[in-house]
Amino acid sequence: MHRDDLRSTLTGAIAFPVTPFNPDLSVNIEGLRANVRFLLNPAPAAVVAAGGTGELYSLAPGEHTISLRSFDSSGNVGTLSVTVRR
Repeated sequence: MHRDDLRSTLTGAIAFPVTPFNPDLSVNIEGLRANVRFLLNPAPAAVVAAGGTGELYSLAPGEHTISLRSFDSSGNVGTLSVTVRR
């Protein structure tokens, strides 16, 4: 998607769910799903996956992918993913 199209599509609030972790520091997927579900009512313009509350730098690439795949907005809300060059 071109940035101008993205700009015109994203009107309203963008949600940044906190990514919860288990005691062993793995991503708590069920907790993440619960956080996302909570943020979907009322529906935001988009939800940012693993990138708004600092976890981007503490997740391994595989964990970032798992976190992104755990988002289920039922097709009503876009999911944005943040990437970083290391």
